[in-house]
Amino acid sequence: MADKEQTLLVTGASGGLGQLVIENLIERHGVAPERIVAVTRSPAKLAQLAARGVQVRPGDFDDPASLDRAFAGADRALVISVDADPLDSYLSDTDMLGNPKRRRVVRQLAAVQAAERAGVRHVIYTSAPNPEPPTVCFWKRDHWHTEEAIRSGGTDWSILRMWEYPDFHLTYSWAQALGSGSFVTGAGSGRCAFIAREDCARAAAAALVRGEHGRVYDITGTQALTMDEVFDQLTAINGRPVELTHVSPQEMRARLEANGEELAPVFAAFHEGVRQGKYDCVSGDFDELAGTTPDTLDHFLRAHPVTEEQTRVTYRFADHPA
Repeated sequence: MADKEQTLLVTGASGGLGQLVIENLIERHGVAPERIVAVTRSPAKLAQLAARGVQVRPGDFDDPASLDRAFAGADRALVISVDADPLDSYLSDTDMLGNPKRRRVVRQLAAVQAAERAGVRHVIYTSAPNPEPPTVCFWKRDHWHTEEAIRSGGTDWSILRMWEYPDFHLTYSWAQALGSGSFVTGAGSGRCAFIAREDCARAAAAALVRGEHGRVYDITGTQALTMDEVFDQLTAINGRPVELTHVSPQEMRARLEANGEELAPVFAAFHEGVRQGKYDCVSGDFDELAGTTPDTLDHFLRAHPVTEEQTRVTYRFADHPA
């Protein structure tokens, strides 16, 4: 557990999750801004935090020297997993010399190693549900390799396996399905415990303040729902019926690819993971960390009603050509 004199560091601090974590540290946990280090490739984006006293430092996961400077003096560090081209995960894990090959893994390991060199005492990492091999969700291999590097390193650690954001799905596909009136799913009767990004930030801030060494936390929502149940809620709230077409994950991928969706392998694999039960978990870990319960999906959807503009975005999940 962090004491009031420890310095807490957040990577990816200019991203949506990172900024929410810092707000939670200040507002919910009473951490003095000067005790917070915000690491980002874009310091100018955090001018308001810097004005409040937060230490904003440049740091690029592709530049180890910048990370050494960024992590200096930090006691506990939250390493937020980086965005990457998910299709990069199709590459083999290592090169001929046994070194990590995929760019996302290389970048995340650079951050972990920088934390160790800087003497950070505790590293917290934002991972994904059930990343252990084998997994149909091929991008999770990146999370597994990063977890393994953290566990085998010389620092204390905590792992936050964060379930799916409804924020993303609402923006990318659910809203457009409400507009088209149709949705193709390969998830079958599988369930997923969606949890909002804002709640994930609350959990991450709490873990940075008080997370225990050697703990893997499952950060889930309050209910594990089928896709039919999700769209029942969406329809009831927005007044737009949607017809779900259930197909195999393979058929789902084929339909998405026929509609020109470049990320068809990713979305089909996610639905297959749901079908296999990889997201069917309701954990009490969020409650333990945050001291409260996360928002329900129903309440989240009511707080984010779909606009007419959102429904008009080109949507390739619909059961017809885009």
